[in-house]
Amino acid sequence: AYPVEAVETMAKIAVKTEQDINYLERLRRRGSLHNPKITDAITHNTCTMAGDLDATAIITLTKSGKTAHSVSRFRPQAPIIGGVMTDKVMRQMNLTWGVIPIRVEEKTDAEELILHAIERSKEEGLLEEGDIVVVTAGAPLGISGTTNLIRAELV
Repeated sequence: AYPVEAVETMAKIAVKTEQDINYLERLRRRGSLHNPKITDAITHNTCTMAGDLDATAIITLTKSGKTAHSVSRFRPQAPIIGGVMTDKVMRQMNLTWGVIPIRVEEKTDAEELILHAIERSKEEGLLEEGDIVVVTAGAPLGISGTTNLIRAELV
């Protein structure tokens, strides 16, 4: 009978519930993963590192969006900046919890790509000088399913 009011109430409940859950503490209590794949281990530790450093954001550099999705499932406190190379994946990232997609250019060098993603994040107003970010990506670049890199950066 009251669809708008029902959705508004559900949204309020969801927002309040999300605020009350300490995901970082749950992540720490969870401990190590059982039989993890490399991507699972890297993304789990990305979230733990971001929490330990009180990082401003997590940057995932992803060809298919799977890395950003994998980070998202751990519900980090820091926003996830999904650096993607195509409009299609950028649109898909809008459906993943906590991910803010940004368009980045394809690069052949991991160092160059990371610096480019940080610069693009600054241009989008998501990062400022002095912020701490945790970056996760895969090398070699341009191949889906190779997430194997994690690193902290001072912007």
